[in-house]
Amino acid sequence: MPRTLTLALLLATPALADTAPPDMAAQKDKVIAVLEANGCTLAPDAAEKAFTDAGFTPETLNPVADAMMAEGTLSFDSSGITLKTGKCK
Repeated sequence: MPRTLTLALLLATPALADTAPPDMAAQKDKVIAVLEANGCTLAPDAAEKAFTDAGFTPETLNPVADAMMAEGTLSFDSSGITLKTGKCK
């Protein structure tokens, strides 16, 4: 069975790792760069590919996305994921 990551798995489930990535600031910068490079909003299928290509897994993306959503710099809904900081204000 092919391994498939979905945006729902990446963002809607609790973080699979008990600890945050070693350098949260660097991971946030990486998320920001991915979204800024893609017009600030990514549909679910595009987000899956973009974050996987950037080297994220559910274990590494979930804590970062959770922190950014809590800060209000990232939002997620049925249309996808949207950055609300940097060039995407």
